[in-house]
Amino acid sequence: MVFQSYALYPHLTVAENIALPLAMRRLNVLQRLPMAGLLAPGVRRVRREIRATVAETADALGLAVFLERKPAVLSDGQKQRVALGRALVRDPELFLLDEPLSNLDARLRVRMRSELVALHKRTGKALVYVTHDQAEAMAMADQIVVMIGGKIAQAGRPRDLYERPASRDVATFISANSINFFGPDNLPVGLPSGHPGAAGGVFFAIRPEHLLPGDDG
Repeated sequence: MVFQSYALYPHLTVAENIALPLAMRRLNVLQRLPMAGLLAPGVRRVRREIRATVAETADALGLAVFLERKPAVLSDGQKQRVALGRALVRDPELFLLDEPLSNLDARLRVRMRSELVALHKRTGKALVYVTHDQAEAMAMADQIVVMIGGKIAQAGRPRDLYERPASRDVATFISANSINFFGPDNLPVGLPSGHPGAAGGVFFAIRPEHLLPGDDG
């Protein structure tokens, strides 16, 4: 799980924050004590393996030079990468990301989007990514689930949602620019008899990029 607020432990270094899930999984309470390695050789071996995994993960995320620093001296982007590293180090089957980029500035958000897509391709693991930014979803996702009012309004590939929205709400949401709606009252249309919309209630939606000025202006 990667949280919107990063949820890093301020008293731990970057290395310790990333290592925490492995230490909790592989060492018991006594083995996690600072001097435990002096009494139990097996603990030293496990700690070496954890350090090696942390170093590999940090290197992949560009955090190798920050391992001994505390979160307070890191930028927002670096903190977000530490939070990602803490999730990545567990080698999970599934990543859950709750608006992980909402605290970043626009330029850094674009860069982190690319890093997350690259992480997905590199690990082959599924990422479930919650966002209110439809542009972010369209840029990153293989599949999008649009939630409106706590219910699934439509699910599918980004292009399908954009070109074949299932409702006016989805058409409005999946749109960088306002979509144009025309209904029976302001757009005379003839529909074949027997068509479900022949009695009214049909809306036509046209995206701005599909409109061109006429030759007469």
